[in-house]
Amino acid sequence: VSSVSSVSSVSSVSSVSSEDWFCVSLVRHPAATNEPVNIIKKKAPRKVMGNSKCNTEDRQYAVVRDGSTVELASSCRPIDSKKPLGYSKLGAAPPIRHWGVSLGKLSHVAFSVRNSLSAMSAGHNLRRTHKALGETLSHISSGMRVDRASDDAAALGMATDLETHARSLKVAVRNANDGISIIQTSESAASTTVDLLQRMRELALQSASQTLDDTERLYVEEEFDSLRLEMARLTSTEFNGVEINGATTTQLTVQIGIQNIDKNRVTIDLANLVDVHMQVSASTLTSMPMALSALGDIDGALASVNQMRSALGASQNRLEAAISSGQLHGENLTAASSRIWDADYAHQTAEMVRLQIQASAGVAAMAQANKMNEGAVKLLL
Repeated sequence: VSSVSSVSSVSSVSSVSSEDWFCVSLVRHPAATNEPVNIIKKKAPRKVMGNSKCNTEDRQYAVVRDGSTVELASSCRPIDSKKPLGYSKLGAAPPIRHWGVSLGKLSHVAFSVRNSLSAMSAGHNLRRTHKALGETLSHISSGMRVDRASDDAAALGMATDLETHARSLKVAVRNANDGISIIQTSESAASTTVDLLQRMRELALQSASQTLDDTERLYVEEEFDSLRLEMARLTSTEFNGVEINGATTTQLTVQIGIQNIDKNRVTIDLANLVDVHMQVSASTLTSMPMALSALGDIDGALASVNQMRSALGASQNRLEAAISSGQLHGENLTAASSRIWDADYAHQTAEMVRLQIQASAGVAAMAQANKMNEGAVKLLL
């Protein structure tokens, strides 16, 4: 007995392959042999068969070489069909024990208990579905579309470079912010120095007047010396353990870019308050001529401090521009990396539901495939 791969009633036979054969239920073949079988047609008067109205009824017969015949089935051609029924020779039909329930197509697949090809195929498809479902769940749980090189090798390399640059830009922005902090610290000391020099100039101007005698000039000199000592103290201003207003460290280099090139570095000229202090270190207000000379020294010191402060301001403006540019650049790189890395949850959740349904169907198909060859046991009973 052959297993039925598909059974359906037909209205016409236009061509029949030599690998196919047809049969009708409970009609035994009078000569069950392996000889070729011919399918022929016989036209009968018009009649109504079931719910189908036909122009004519075509009876089909199986004819063996010894002349024995047996009716296979009855079929009819619909009224609107212009395609004639044909006939085809079927070669080497297998021995027939029973004919099928209706005119149908049977495959030459025997019962087997050693291997179940249908179960193997269903199992293979189920494993593929489970693998795809696992990958989808991994994308959903990690939030990443590409979380391993096998997902998309080219995209992984591109996204990794973008992410590296974006993270490096964050560090470059922090460096620029640290540079601004150094500038502001140095500039605050320079600003205080300007205030001291302005007061010292007021005292010198006061001492340069003959309205004061020598004793009163000594009082003015005492305040002048105190302000000069404070200027000397400001030269030791530190930032993170580094003197930034002394003669030892006059420049600092800040890395504000992600590449190892000179254009990605900014050199900050610090305020050298030691030189400013030296310009007024010998000034005294004990006499009118010396007070007038001190006025010139103080004016020179003020000019030096102003030049230093302008350089600090220019460096700070450049660093602020670098910070703004670096932040915008980093945002764009992060967005580009996100488009590659990040998972589309709308797509991934829809894919997860599809695969879950497919996995359930695969399990059901696997169970049915395992039962297909159970009929072989009945042949032994």
